[in-house]
Amino acid sequence: MEADRIYRALADGVRRQTLRELPEGETVPISTLAEAIAAGGFSTGDGPTHETVQLSLYHTHLPLLCDAGLVEFDEDQKVVTMTTLGKTVHAEILQPSQELLENDDFEPVR
Repeated sequence: MEADRIYRALADGVRRQTLRELPEGETVPISTLAEAIAAGGFSTGDGPTHETVQLSLYHTHLPLLCDAGLVEFDEDQKVVTMTTLGKTVHAEILQPSQELLENDDFEPVR
């Protein structure tokens, strides 16, 4: 089911940050994407270095995002593009949830 693949893709912070870092309608080199994610402090094991993030994107995160239909990855050119579905998921799920979490009045249910 498509929804299961999407939620599985969104279950990881690095994958959510990947979608946030992709500008609409632009193709981004995987190295540039890795730099932005590493700068955000997302750990992929040994620490958020550019190299570890890039390897993790290539072998783990981008395949899951591609399988969910959220991004396209050109392995020859090593570039990533957000799909129409990815733009919708970002606008309808990621962005509103991020805004909710940043709201000073937000109190999580315990």
